[in-house]
Amino acid sequence: MSSATASVVIGLAMVNRNLTGTLPSTLGRLSALQTMSFAGNTLITGPIPDAFGNLSALTSLDMHTASLIGTIPPSVGNLSRLISLDFSHNALSGPIPDTIGYLVALGTLQLSR
Repeated sequence: MSSATASVVIGLAMVNRNLTGTLPSTLGRLSALQTMSFAGNTLITGPIPDAFGNLSALTSLDMHTASLIGTIPPSVGNLSRLISLDFSHNALSGPIPDTIGYLVALGTLQLSR
């Protein structure tokens, strides 16, 4: 595919789709992605992929009400354009990474269980 006809994904909304399994780390390759939501997919399990830290154009990341486990990866601090982050209503554990402090544009942070 030539660059003149290439398409980029800037939004990915898979809300309440009854998705199952884990989130693929290959999503971290969507370099132009600005918004991503897998909210309401209670059968999505596993950790938040560290590769999500590569999504440098991301402004909104919504993963609420899934069954994510593990810790919030420190790579989330690389998302310098992030305005809204919602990991609420999951089974995440451990400390909130210090790198969250690098998110200077962040206006909304939801981490409640």
